[in-house]
Amino acid sequence: MSPARRTPKVAGAVQLTQVSAMTTAFKAVYEDGVLKPKVPLQLEEHSEVEVLVLTPAARDAGDPTGWKAIDSLIGAASGAPSNVSEKHDDVLYGDPHE
Repeated sequence: MSPARRTPKVAGAVQLTQVSAMTTAFKAVYEDGVLKPKVPLQLEEHSEVEVLVLTPAARDAGDPTGWKAIDSLIGAASGAPSNVSEKHDDVLYGDPHE
């Protein structure tokens, strides 16, 4: 069984499902309450689409490179099995051989 079809044991994880959809990435400007694409889109008039808005993350003035944030992760996995990097799917989804 593939990892995408097993139910994760992690709280808040999302179970993946297979869907038939086309994905198109483009840049747009939000102006006067409307998203205005910077390029023409290959869509029929009145097509309904789902929009995911990605905005740049604000930089932390005290940590412009992000190294302090990374340092805070050291030790976050203490207590995890020693082979977690090799068996991460089994840790997240359960051992399929059990």
